[in-house]
Amino acid sequence: MGLNWSLKELYESFESVEFKNDMNSLTEEINEINNWIEEAVKDYENVLEKLEEYLNKYIKLEELISKLGQFIELSISVNTKDTEALKNSDIFEKKLTYLVKGSTKIERYISEIEDIDSIIEKSSLLKEHAFLLKSIVEDSKYLLSEKEENIIANMRNTGSNAWSKLKDNLISSLTVEMTEGGKVKEYPLTVVLNMAYDKNEKVRKKAYEAEIKSYKKVEEGVAAALNGIKGEVLTVCELRGYESPLEETLLNSRMDEESLNAMIEAMKESLPVFRKYLRRKAEILGHKNGLPFYDLYAPINNANMNFTYDEASKFIVKNFRTFSDDLADFAQKAIDNNWIDVEPREGKVGGAFCQGIHTLGESRILLNFGGSFGDVVTMAHELGHGFHG
Repeated sequence: MGLNWSLKELYESFESVEFKNDMNSLTEEINEINNWIEEAVKDYENVLEKLEEYLNKYIKLEELISKLGQFIELSISVNTKDTEALKNSDIFEKKLTYLVKGSTKIERYISEIEDIDSIIEKSSLLKEHAFLLKSIVEDSKYLLSEKEENIIANMRNTGSNAWSKLKDNLISSLTVEMTEGGKVKEYPLTVVLNMAYDKNEKVRKKAYEAEIKSYKKVEEGVAAALNGIKGEVLTVCELRGYESPLEETLLNSRMDEESLNAMIEAMKESLPVFRKYLRRKAEILGHKNGLPFYDLYAPINNANMNFTYDEASKFIVKNFRTFSDDLADFAQKAIDNNWIDVEPREGKVGGAFCQGIHTLGESRILLNFGGSFGDVVTMAHELGHGFHG
């Protein structure tokens, strides 16, 4: 049972023959589908057959894009300074921009098919992908010209995509300085964040204050990244004809504004309960004027709630099994086969996530495991995503 996830099931390395061959194949397949689209959109004869052929080509291409993209992004997520991963990320994103011209043409073509519903009903393949086809029709009203779509796709590589990478690099590389025994030590931010669960109030307070202070080193860069990304969003929203970024987000999320507002209202109605809990927690911890932020995650009992990764793994599998053998077996498989990247370290992104790798029928789970019960719950949560995936 290792502490770093294995990506060799995708590719051995960026230098491997398989990775290089697939990167070359990506260019060939993009050219192939673009050439096919050029011919297909010339008329509306044999529309059903054309849609089926497009879907088969699209699925094949998407599988290759997914495999390459996931290897690159997963490599970067555990080391944002990985120069080979970053270099290949730029090459990969540039290759994808050559898809835009063809995809714009085929999406406009699909949106103009007369009575597409009746055509979908005649094919099992089309019925299986009806949601995708109908989404293309619905979203076509926001589609720009081929030239404009191509410009936006290319500009993103030096715009929002680049800003996002900068933000991840700044945060994952940030070190926090803490004085211990008269000496200043540097810790990765993710390690310091886990100190919020420490039993010792002095450790929690010291870690929180050091964390806040450390942000001064990157605040201007992070603010610039956020402004760059939001500036692009506002510009593109206006070009496409959305009323606002909120409207675009709601449409992409398949949600109406009424549902969103209902959820927000439900949260607001529940706030008094949370405030009551936090005030009581403050009292238990000995605070008279509410709960200071550094004690938000403080433990409030004397139980031994610290876990090694091995203990957490056994605890989760044991408790999953009381609910479902399939779920427990899946968790054990993920643990045994090194699908999980466990510990915090410099260069690794913060938080936790689960990435489904459907080309393999597997998942990869990123943690920043510090040994608290909260970390155990997070691990169980992400394994749940993996099981559903």
